Amino acid sequence: DGRHPADVATSLQSAISGVSQPILIADGGEFCQWIQAGCNVTPRIINGPSGAIGGGICYAIGASVACPEATIFLTIGDGTAGFYLAEFNTAVRAGCSIITLIGNDYRWNAEEQIQIDTYGADRVYGCDLDATANYADATAGLGAYAATITADDDLDAALALALTKEGPSCLNILID
Repeated sequence: DGRHPADVATSLQSAISGVSQPILIADGGEFCQWIQAGCNVTPRIINGPSGAIGGGICYAIGASVACPEATIFLTIGDGTAGFYLAEFNTAVRAGCSIITLIGNDYRWNAEEQIQIDTYGADRVYGCDLDATANYADATAGLGAYAATITADDDLDAALALALTKEGPSCLNILID
């Protein structure tokens, strides 16, 4: 019931094009590969050839502190969110302005693909999440503005609203 990550990239590129000093941080994982392919902005920070995931929130905090006049866009997957989600509270306390898009397909898809390739589809283990993995609720509890965006919601309008918010924002976007 989610949207395709390429559609998220299209909406994000439109939002990026509408601000004067954007910085894109695309963490690792399958979702962010779509973002990296579909968004054209400089500067941008990506996870690089190491494939490491999880540091994006920390990078976004650093970028916001170093460049307070910039608009920081951060993209992470639901698996990545599990690493440093509590850092949203650090972003709140530091007064960072970060707009985060979490691609949430209720599974750790990068790990699932590795397991399929290595062991076969019948031996995938421990990669599924469920609707209780609501990152909007979690980040709101840490002090950020947050919303869950379904396939029926207007992502462009949600991004426009997030741009008006003070401090960090988190859009928990349900994806396929």
